[in-house]
Amino acid sequence: MIKTLLPAVCLFALLAVPATSADVSPSDTPEATSVGFPVTIEDLVLPGPLLQVKPLETRDDPFILRLVQSHPHGTSHRYTFEYYALEPGEYNLVEYLEPTDGQQAVELPATMVTVTAILPPGQIEPNMLESAPLPRVGGYWTWVLLGFLAWLAIGYAILTVGKKRSAALEASSEERPRTLADRLRPTVEAAVAGELTQAELAELERVLFAFWRKRLGLDHIPAAEARRKVLEHPEGGQLLRQLEAWLHRPDDDMPVDIPELLAPYRNLPSESLTTEAKEAVEV
Repeated sequence: MIKTLLPAVCLFALLAVPATSADVSPSDTPEATSVGFPVTIEDLVLPGPLLQVKPLETRDDPFILRLVQSHPHGTSHRYTFEYYALEPGEYNLVEYLEPTDGQQAVELPATMVTVTAILPPGQIEPNMLESAPLPRVGGYWTWVLLGFLAWLAIGYAILTVGKKRSAALEASSEERPRTLADRLRPTVEAAVAGELTQAELAELERVLFAFWRKRLGLDHIPAAEARRKVLEHPEGGQLLRQLEAWLHRPDDDMPVDIPELLAPYRNLPSESLTTEAKEAVEV
């Protein structure tokens, strides 16, 4: 009798165990990072129709979300995202998503991520420099020495500089200084050809945003507001808007006018991007 009932009891026990979903709840595995540092979330399964990131132009906040790739997963979809924030706080990733092609939205599970500040709370400012009087330059023999040195300098200029003037003019006309447009052109051409990764495009976007934020004097306003103003700027936003298109719509085959994109950078020295972007990050 016991041997007869044993298989039935085992079968009942197996059926009584609740089925568990293979999908990992996003709220059970929160991701954390620091301001400005990107984080990648892989294999995030969300129900409903295919989702896309809401355009930056329709929102004004310091959270930047990228959709790296997506795949069907039964009636749901599996996503890989990359995100970073310009200000510390907690952000719900699904608030920045919307269905593609105007499909009906469904309720999505919360996916909270935490972004912490690099510096402790409170403004840290350097001490103000104290002005000090300059040493006084004067005395008869001091002025005699300065006059003698000036006379030597003028004589040297008359004898040598005039002879080299024509050669210097020819050399300057042949060797035009390298501009920031020259420096950016290979990168932009590679982006147009689809040879840059999503990470490389995002890094270029961050550097250009820091450059224009510093150049337009937007350091004193919140990062999200500064980003919106840079995107709206006729010169600063031109290349940044194209980068947004490459990041969010990689399959878009719209023609790109490279000289027009690089026009705002033609009269800037090549090293200005590194200098101003570095100063903006340090601020």
